[in-house]
Amino acid sequence: MLRKAQISDVREIQKLLTFYANRGEMLSRSLSELYESIRDFYLCEEGGKLLGTCALHIMWEDLAELRSVA
Repeated sequence: MLRKAQISDVREIQKLLTFYANRGEMLSRSLSELYESIRDFYLCEEGGKLLGTCALHIMWEDLAELRSVA
C-alpha cells in the first residue's frame, strides 16, 4: 500500500534512512529535518511494515525533486 506519511511515521522513516546512510548509499536525515518535511513523504508498506519511502519536494510550478528514496 502507498500512502502519505504521518507525524507518527517519522521515527520509522528515520530508522530506514539511517540504515542506508550507514551503508554509504544515501544521506542521513535528522529528526528535525523529517518533522519539517513530513508533508513531502510517502510510504510503501505491507501488513503495517514499512518497506520503503520517498519524498516529493515541490520547488516550482513545474519542478519537483525526489528526496530520501529508500
